[in-house]
Parts: sequence; structure tokens; C-alpha cells
Amino acid sequence: MTNDPLSGRSDQSGHSAACELANMGFRVFPYYPLLDTTCSCPGECHSPGKHPRISRYLDLATTDLEQLGKWWHRWPDAGVGICPDNQLILDIDGPSGHASLEAMQREHGMKLPPTFTCVSGSKEPHHYHLYFRLSDGTRVLNKPLCQFKGLEAFQCIDVRSRRGQVAAPGTLHRDGNYYQWDCSGLYRSLGKPDRVTDLPEAPAWLLSALGGVLISESPRHLSVQGKPKEMPSRGYGDMNLPPESNDWYLNVIRKRWPIVRAGQRNCLQVKPVAYLIAKGIPSDRIREIMNAWLNGFEGVFSSSSEQIINELDDCILRTERDFEEGKIHSITDHSSKASTKKMHPALEGLLQSTEELEKLLAPEAEKHSNELSVSQLSEKVEWSTGNRGLPFVLAVMLHYQYRVAQFGETETILMTHLQLQEILEKRFLLKIHRKQLYQLADQFISRKDQHGKEKRASVFELLKQTKRGYTGKPSEYHVTGLPPLS
Repeated sequence: MTNDPLSGRSDQSGHSAACELANMGFRVFPYYPLLDTTCSCPGECHSPGKHPRISRYLDLATTDLEQLGKWWHRWPDAGVGICPDNQLILDIDGPSGHASLEAMQREHGMKLPPTFTCVSGSKEPHHYHLYFRLSDGTRVLNKPLCQFKGLEAFQCIDVRSRRGQVAAPGTLHRDGNYYQWDCSGLYRSLGKPDRVTDLPEAPAWLLSALGGVLISESPRHLSVQGKPKEMPSRGYGDMNLPPESNDWYLNVIRKRWPIVRAGQRNCLQVKPVAYLIAKGIPSDRIREIMNAWLNGFEGVFSSSSEQIINELDDCILRTERDFEEGKIHSITDHSSKASTKKMHPALEGLLQSTEELEKLLAPEAEKHSNELSVSQLSEKVEWSTGNRGLPFVLAVMLHYQYRVAQFGETETILMTHLQLQEILEKRFLLKIHRKQLYQLADQFISRKDQHGKEKRASVFELLKQTKRGYTGKPSEYHVTGLPPLS
């Protein structure tokens, strides 16, 4: 075996290359090997030499040396792929990609820092990968650079990060050469890293251009400077808070923007500050609410208390200025608007004519005058905790008719559970915890569970989930049991 750590030549086995990368901290998995210049997979392949050998490779890629030994014992000629976690990899595809990279830097007036570079085995020049580190929790989409807004002119560069994959050093290219770490000075290469933490951090201007965002994850503990800290609760907390009070707003931003690890605070606090400013809250009160938000995570931050306070003040002043200059627009409270609408006649007709929904209506209707219409009932009844099925259905209907009227979403609508909770609270004075809301949703909304198995609505199907949202993004639902609205 070669002693040259950068070589990636054929005398370094795929297994040893995979183990070397795993020891650096990269999650790796096997590729189908090449047969001459074609892929050895059984089907027609458009990615010879870069075709994952295992299904679910994005989840199963690992740093576990024992698992790597099993894979390469079974497939000794396999190539090596990397699934980035907190890494950002720019895949430069030939001279056109190299020219695009240079042009992008000129346009932004900034240069990428020296970094670790992997050159591919292509015979064509300027095929290489630039490796950068991302701060914990930062997410960048996997797609060609030209598909990012404002970067359409920069062709032949792919962006790879979390939930993506790239060919790693030690993998054979179909041109007959191996991917390998570069030390020739191409693009100010730093050679080969010892650990993934050696990668230079992706510059802020690049992340801004790529629309990099912080995402929330839910680890059981936080780790700061090697010391574990229990993660603050992300539950709903006290549901009986006075509306519009400081504690009420604090509860909202803790739910929507939880800090889950160090390194997020300075960027993440912009969103709750903008939310509070859009609500018309004065800066001194915003400062009180945000200080309480930050104090809930005491010990998580590596910065000094004085620095945190100064940066919070700067954030508030900067965001207020952006509002005044029109760079940020007030946030429309769609849930409040939806909750005030009168029920559409077609929806009232569904409630009155559907046997399954009449069963839900009956227990509440018995408590009130038989002269009340569905519309009057939905507006006048203060719901008890005993029967929540009907108000849940009404909340879905109110949200549906609002999406149709406001956004023209007739067959597929966007919706979050938080929006339903807010409509239930604002229209029906009914406060429901997330777990209770899921139980109600299972009665009226079909979806796929975490194992991909179809879960049909148990009472009456109003909607069918077609795409599950994630933090800060709504889920998509196909309209099934609800009538078309003209």
C-alpha cells in the first residue's frame, strides 16, 4: 500500500480509503465499482463510478469501522462516497465551472478562502471539489448553483451538503484515474485534512448567496465545550397565558425558534426580533422578551453576557431600520384572518348533509337551541374539552376557504399544525396541545407514518397529506372530502 497520503491510487484499497475518511469524521458508504468505463450495477446507469451500492445510503453512511469492514469484505472493489453533514462541497465541473466560480467571486467582490480540495480522475482539467465547514444546524439545498436565485448565470457547479453525496478520494473515475486530495496549489489547496473540523468555515457571503438557513433539530442534549446540557423543553408550556402578554409572546418564539446548540444564537435571533417588530411591539419590550428567551438557554452560549446583550441591541436596531426602509415587510397573521371569516355555504352544506360529521355535531347541538344553524353554532358555542372533533373540522374548513380565497389553492393547500391551533384558540377559545391535535388529525386527515405506511383517516377524510413539512415550512395536503369553493 502506498505511503503517500494524498495519492488515492489503485494500490490503496477502497476499504483503507473509506476507513481513512471515516477516521477524519466523514460519513462514508460504498459505490458500485466500474467495469471498464461502465457501472457494474444490473440496470442502465447514468452515474458510473458514482452509483450508491446500498439503498438508504443517506441514512446508513457511517464512520463505524466495523460496518465499513463488512461492506468492503462483501464488495472489495467498491468505490467510496461521502454524505456530508456539517460540510458544504462545491463540485466544479470542468473549465466552464471554473470560469463560473471565478466570475461569481468577482461579482460579489469576495474571494473564497484557501481550503482542502479533491481533484477528480477526469482527463479534462478543472474537475474538483472544494470542501468547507458549516456551523452546526446550517442547511444549504443540494442543487446546481445556477438554480439558486440570483446565481442563474453561474453554470457547471453543483452544491452538495446535508442529504447529498459526492465521490470521495480513493474512488476510480471512468477516465481511469482516482479522486485524490490535491496539494498542487490548485485553487489554493491545503492538501489533506486530518479531521473534518480542520475544514475552513464557509464564508458568510457564500452562505448568503446560497440562502443558507438554520434548521432546528431535536437532540436529547446539547454539548458546549464538551459539557452536556439538558435541552430546554420545546413543548407548549403554560397554555393559560394572557394573550399578547410578554410571556405569551415568549411562549410563541420558544416554540417557533428553539435554540438547539451553540453557534445559532446570533443568526437565529433575527427571526423572533423581526416577528415582534412586525407585531408592533416597542423596542424596550422586545428587549425584555428576547432577554427572557436567551436566559432560558443560559450556559449554552460560548460568548460573554456583555457580547450577547450588545449583539441583541444591534439586531433590534438593524431590524427596525430594515422595516423602516422597506427591506422587511410586516408579517400577515393569516391564522387570525382565517378565523374571522364566515363559513362558506358549500362547507355549511357539507356539515349538514354528511352523516359522519352529523354525529360529531349532535353532542354539542343537544346542549343548545335546535334553532341554531351550523354557522351560528360555529360562532357562538364556547367549546368544552369533551368534544373537540367538530371545532377541529371547522378549523380545517376555515383554513381551507382562506387558502382558496387568498392564494387560489383549490386542489392542494398548505397548512401547519400551529395554524390550526391558532384558529381553534382564536375562533373557538379552545386550546389544544400538539399531541391532542395529532389525535384529532388522525380522525380526519390521511397521511403516511414514519415507516411510509398509509394511515387512513379513521372517521371522515377531509384532507390527504402529500408532502410533510419541516420546521418553519408548511405541509401540503390534497383536498379530498371538502367541496370545491367558487
